[in-house]
Amino acid sequence: MEDITFEINWGYDKDNLKQVNESGKFEQLKEMLTQIIEEKHRVLLFSQFVNMLDIIKDWCEKSGIKYEYLT
Repeated sequence: MEDITFEINWGYDKDNLKQVNESGKFEQLKEMLTQIIEEKHRVLLFSQFVNMLDIIKDWCEKSGIKYEYLT
């Protein structure tokens, strides 16, 4: 099994949560994660923005994707 690591460095604006959830970068991330997980790979995701990781965590929960969250 191959592990895949990538880093996301984009900002997060609490006041514009809808824009973040509908952003092209987040849509691309969701597509990539879905494909990678379907192929039975594991993903290590880094972000300097804890709030962005919270958004990703929420999406994973809603999508039924298992994850570990390290702080």
